[in-house]
Formats: sequence, C-alpha cells, structure tokens
Amino acid sequence: MRIAFLILLVALGIGLAVTFVRFLVGAVGDGDAGRSFGAGTDGGVYVSNDGGEVFAQHTQAGDRDFSRFDILALVEDSQRLGRWWIATEGAGLYRSDDAASTWTLVGEGLERATVRSVALAGGSTLLVSVDSGDRGRVWKSFDDGATFRETYSAAREGVWVNTLAVPAQDATRVLAGLSDGLLVGSSDGGESWTKLTQFSAEVRAIRFAPSDPAVVYALTEGQGMVRSRDRGQTWEDLAQLFNVPDAGTEGKALSQFSRGRDVFAIAVHPYDAQQLLLATAAGLLRSSDGGTRFVELPVPLRPGALPVRAAAFLPTNPSVLYATAGDGLYTSFDGGVNFRVTRFSISPKLTIVASSAADARLLLIGTGN
Repeated sequence: MRIAFLILLVALGIGLAVTFVRFLVGAVGDGDAGRSFGAGTDGGVYVSNDGGEVFAQHTQAGDRDFSRFDILALVEDSQRLGRWWIATEGAGLYRSDDAASTWTLVGEGLERATVRSVALAGGSTLLVSVDSGDRGRVWKSFDDGATFRETYSAAREGVWVNTLAVPAQDATRVLAGLSDGLLVGSSDGGESWTKLTQFSAEVRAIRFAPSDPAVVYALTEGQGMVRSRDRGQTWEDLAQLFNVPDAGTEGKALSQFSRGRDVFAIAVHPYDAQQLLLATAAGLLRSSDGGTRFVELPVPLRPGALPVRAAAFLPTNPSVLYATAGDGLYTSFDGGVNFRVTRFSISPKLTIVASSAADARLLLIGTGN
C-alpha cells in the first residue's frame, strides 16, 4: 500500500512538471533553467500569461499533439477576444478561442498540410497559404476555418506561397509573396489575383503598417527589405535610397551591416509606420525613418546565438520590445536601451514571438529550426 502511494505521488509530480515550466530570467552567462521534455517533443507553442515570467507548453488539440512540428505563424484575431491561429509545417491549422489555453484542429483537408501563413479578412473570413500537391496555393474560408476553397495557385511546381498580408483597415486588399520572388495582389479579398512585381529573391514576409495601410514592407531572402507607399502597387529598394548620411544622422544602411541583408522577420510600430524592428543575421536592428537607416540594439547575445529570428512590439505599449535568438527570449522595457534574457532549455530554436493587443500579459513563443 505504501509503495503504491509513493508511486502515485511520483506520477503526480511528473505530471505537474510537464504541465508548467519556470524559466530563469537573468543575464547572459547564467546557467540554463527550465525543463527539456525529451528529443522532438519539447517544441510547438509556449504561452505566458504574466508578461513572460512563466511559460507553459500548449501543444494539445484534443488527442492530437503538434509539439514535434515547426510553427510557421502565430496570429491574433483583433476582432475576436481570445482567438488565435497557429500555422504549422506538416501538422495543419489550429484555432484557439480561449487566449491560447487550448487548441482545435480546423480545416477539412489540412490535417497533415504545411500551412505557411494566415491572414484574417474580417468576421469569419480568413485566407491561408498552404502547400498542396506540388505547389503553393491560397485557400479561403468564410466559416472560421471549417471549410476552404482554393482561390490562387502558383503557376509552377515547387513554388510556394510563403506569406500573406491584409491591412487591418481594408480586408479587400491582400498581398501574397512567393518563393520564386513573385508578388501578387488582390483587391477583392483574395477572390482574384494580379501580378504586381517580380523580385530577384524569395519573398519571406510582408507587413502592412498598422497605422497606415498605404505603407507596406517586404523582406526578400538575402536581399534585405523593400518598401511600398501605395498598398503594394510599386516598390522601392531602400538600399538604393541611402547615400551618405547627413552629419549627425544616426544609423547606416542595411547593406552596411555584416549579413544585414539576411533578414528573418519584421515588426512595424503600432502607431508610427516609420519605426521598424528587423530580425537579422547581424542582430536586432531598429529604424526610425522607414528603413533607410538602422541602428543595432544592444541585445546581450551569446556567442553563436545569431541570427535573431523574431521581433515584436507590445501593441499596447510599444516601448516594450521582444526578440528571439537561439534559446533566448530578449525583452526590453525601455525601447531597446536595456534587455533581459529568458532562456528556454529546449532543443528547437525560438523562431516566432507574438504579443497580444488585447492582453498585455499574454505572450506566445513558436519554435522551429
């Protein structure tokens, strides 16, 4: 009887340890803290409800677990309190209606699909970019992801739709960036599409400025960043705009940073379309002039931690910044002057950070390779 009771106590202790993870917050050089869940099962999504002090791994969707799969997108629905979407590589699309506490697999035909991007188009409408067959496609849903129909397909096999973007102010405008550098646009909510331009490199990300839907930024692999001031109709290479900075002007062109054009993610200030954060192989860069000049922020990275993979402003207080690199989440509460580090003792890298516009305490981390 006593032995059985001890076994029960041990089992309960293990269960609690797996459910919640406490991570050390401190300076670089402190020992790692936290818990590893075993090779291949310690990835997925980590959720904090206290601004990043404590994180819990949330990867269950009924009897399905997506902890072994890379997270490709984390998107909050600003019109539905508590609703979040997850896009995964090879495990489909998930929705939460309780602020990322629990997840539901959605999308008929998406159960084992790679979903690269999610764009919300108001109400129950959303678009996803999905690898289907031998190429990338855009699927549209009018019923919160229960069913989808195809509205766009890449013209060639082996070409994927990497990213979708819709401005918050106009759900009819949609941009899609492809792995062959093609950029296409829609003016009717993704029903029909038009070629806008052909970049020389893969389009990694597209972001509309939250405060000005005319301003759009796009990241291209190995080439850096381009900008549009007319909702994506025409684009300017910011490197070509930069000559010799004026005396006393802070910053330098993206191309002047070693590996500065190797970009992974962009965050646009919620109230100022000219202020940007850029996650790059050179570090975490900030621009105050719409991407013409950048300064490197003093993120206390460990040797070998580069590249910075993700960056975000806290929407309700943009002086709070987040970035990820390697196993570290870096947080600044003073606009990038000082940073603290939270280390995750897990095998995959921290590749996405998403903060909530509805709840400043809610922070999500996505993992990948």
